[in-house]
Amino acid sequence: MEKPTVSEGKAEKGQEGLKETGKQLENLSPEEISSKAKSILGEYKTFASYSQNKFNRYMLAGERYLKEGKFYLAADAYTLASVYKPDDPLAYAGKSHALFAAGEYMSSALYLSRALTVFPEYARFKIDIISMLGDKDNSKAELRMLRNG
Repeated sequence: MEKPTVSEGKAEKGQEGLKETGKQLENLSPEEISSKAKSILGEYKTFASYSQNKFNRYMLAGERYLKEGKFYLAADAYTLASVYKPDDPLAYAGKSHALFAAGEYMSSALYLSRALTVFPEYARFKIDIISMLGDKDNSKAELRMLRNG
């Protein structure tokens, strides 16, 4: 018999957790389930408002990391934003800009194409990448280096 891989082990643990959660829910009344859901949402009335707040937080974090020159952290923040609003092109565009600034041009192009797939009109927007990156002197020097090879 073959030894299970790490990912198979994780999947089994995840399935066990789901089964356990299902058993716990079976023992609760509808009112108790509703109460637990409300406690998870906290101050938010709906999952949509919760998602919107999380999306906004991660988008702002991405912008801040871009200005600080922490391009990979910015890309990660935009990735998390896209989890909460997968149909919003700004998260993909933000990740594209962060990866471009990090020198990851192929990955940047991939995420830009995703933004354009979700919202083709994004191609008409004028983007000031230098102001996005914060330090204008540093950004201009990097862009000059890119142009000159």
